[in-house]
Amino acid sequence: MKTFKVLQAIPATILVLAAVASSSAQARNWTTHSYPADGFSILLPSDPQIQTQKDAAGPSTLGRSYTVDLGQGALMIGVLRSPGGWSKAPDAVLQDGKNGALAQSKTHLVSEKKIALGGAPGLDIEAENDTIHLRARIYIVGITAYQVVEGYPTGKPFDHAAEFLNSFKFLAADPATSPQ
Repeated sequence: MKTFKVLQAIPATILVLAAVASSSAQARNWTTHSYPADGFSILLPSDPQIQTQKDAAGPSTLGRSYTVDLGQGALMIGVLRSPGGWSKAPDAVLQDGKNGALAQSKTHLVSEKKIALGGAPGLDIEAENDTIHLRARIYIVGITAYQVVEGYPTGKPFDHAAEFLNSFKFLAADPATSPQ
């Protein structure tokens, strides 16, 4: 699915970042970072690198990624808007996002659970291969898909994984991203 290219690239970016050896990033001070334009806030250990993907057919933003390199891992939030709406039901869009992320990262699914946040349907997934372990939560809110991902080397868990994933919140200021 063409619209999931941004979200599918997220695990690939994490693979590259997780391969970097070094860092005591887990000891950093965590603060709340808010991004009203994309309708969310989250706890992060430092300012993320932000990349934007524009719609080739026009001036609108299709996607944005927020990445924090931890040295031996990475945190990422991907935001993807589908201005014309999704052509499938939310559960099917979530499955497409999961399947695309697994294929792109060349990982296999370890676990999958349906979740919700503020009324928005979501999936909580874990995936891994010989070198990387990913944990992601994917949500669909109106015309926006969110993917909250943490990745680290297999066998070297990230101490703040639950804190990071559980801190993700929707901001009600943006009607395009407000849970219904």
